Amino acid sequence: EWDGSKETPILPEEEIYLDVNELAKDKTYCSVGAVLPSPSHEYIAYTVDYSGDEKYELHVRNLRSGVDVALKVLDANSEECGEDLLLEVSDSIEWGRDDNTLYYMTMDEQQ
Repeated sequence: EWDGSKETPILPEEEIYLDVNELAKDKTYCSVGAVLPSPSHEYIAYTVDYSGDEKYELHVRNLRSGVDVALKVLDANSEECGEDLLLEVSDSIEWGRDDNTLYYMTMDEQQ
């Protein structure tokens, strides 16, 4: 039975995959848009906005290792190529039929 403390899981064998309080630590703003497990349930993809401008970062977390990767822009034509530019997306994401395909929408220049 749950004693109401944050240390005690609510459900037996409950696991935390994404701790929004941990994401928001040391941030002035944090809004998680979408969280979606991959078809194999080995990964989760999630979007998070740290600025309030509704431009979300896209992350993929390996649930076995805990490694979290923010997706970045790969554009050989960009003047900023080589810099770490985070991919800015809307808050909607969808996995394909496997763990190798993830669909998302990028933001256009017109806001």
